[in-house]
Amino acid sequence: MLNSAKDINNSGAYNYFVIALDSDEVTMSERVQEINKRVIDKRINIGNCKLKIIVQNRCIETWLLGNRNVFTRNPTTQELIEYIRFFDVYKNNPELMNSPTAYQETISTFHYEYLRLMLSEKNIRYTKKRPKDTLKPYYINALKKRLSQTPDHLYTLNCFFNFCNDINIRIVK
Repeated sequence: MLNSAKDINNSGAYNYFVIALDSDEVTMSERVQEINKRVIDKRINIGNCKLKIIVQNRCIETWLLGNRNVFTRNPTTQELIEYIRFFDVYKNNPELMNSPTAYQETISTFHYEYLRLMLSEKNIRYTKKRPKDTLKPYYINALKKRLSQTPDHLYTLNCFFNFCNDINIRIVK
């Protein structure tokens, strides 16, 4: 964060210092407080830039689970059937999904696994290093459609899209 702030100050070409991160196991407000505290405690100078913190509630995969077009209503694997029985991301807001109490990993890991299983039903391979189809306009547009159909779902994704619209960044047509 410190090096990014130095780059911003040296260039003088930026209006915003954007920090995007996962909330993981904490609330969104706790994550925002943590970042604000770091900026203040380390006396990070961002010049005339406005600080914008984008928190993904829980993680980027949570947002990506919101694509109803790639959701399979009749899954073929028992594992995905169990995930859907636990929490149906087609009907329910993915940002409200936790993980089963017996699940040994983090909530974010559970969301990642759910997404990976969901996409594999459509023969789409997904990894954090190779997000492939999830970066394509059809995928992003399906997320925007979900937001228009269910405005109370994926609140943090909607905040991100609104921020991009406010500063005239076009994500996709």
